[in-house]
Amino acid sequence: MGSRLTHYGPIARARAANRNNRQRRVVKAQKSAATAKDILSPLLSGETDHIFALTAGQASLIDFLLAAIDARPAKQISVWTWAIADYELLTMSDVCAAAKGLQFRLIIDRASVLRQPRFLLWFREHFGDDSIRVTVTHAKIATVEYGDGRVMTIRGSANLNNNPRCEQMDICTTTEVFSLVRDIEDELWRERPPLRAEDCEFARNNDTFEKIFGAVSSPEKVVRKDKVRMPLV
Repeated sequence: MGSRLTHYGPIARARAANRNNRQRRVVKAQKSAATAKDILSPLLSGETDHIFALTAGQASLIDFLLAAIDARPAKQISVWTWAIADYELLTMSDVCAAAKGLQFRLIIDRASVLRQPRFLLWFREHFGDDSIRVTVTHAKIATVEYGDGRVMTIRGSANLNNNPRCEQMDICTTTEVFSLVRDIEDELWRERPPLRAEDCEFARNNDTFEKIFGAVSSPEKVVRKDKVRMPLV
């Protein structure tokens, strides 16, 4: 049996983040999810095709992506990010659970290979050997292609996690913007090789990863597979 995903969800994620401030964080997580849905509502209803927002921690890029996936059946998603910190693994667990059965492209900076090699091995195992491209990037983008042909592009200044700093979010449903990002992705997939398991051969032990995602087989050894609760595939 392969490794599995412990899916937290935004409320449980908030509880796990800081038990001393549990209630405050739970309320914040609920508000973040609700805020993202409210902001996306005019886009999803067709009232407008573009929204620009400034946030101060009200919602993160991932809150918007999860709301977009939940809105209607999706076919393919992509996420661009610089690097994934340990505390963002909880955030990524939500995205990976929501993306079950979808085509999922992950575009990351080479810093992530050093920071989260076990997560990247896990991601390859569940979304395919061709699902990751490593490049030099600081872009924060997410795209959603729906089964009915509609699309959404989410761009922002923040990393994956919820950030109390003032951050910008630019979200649209136009094919022009989506096609620009998709064309660059397609070029990356043509011109750059996929991340290989051996590229993560220096994978180090990461207790945070194992608590959330269980374990993966690395070129060095097989780590524990017992800290899991919810299968992803």
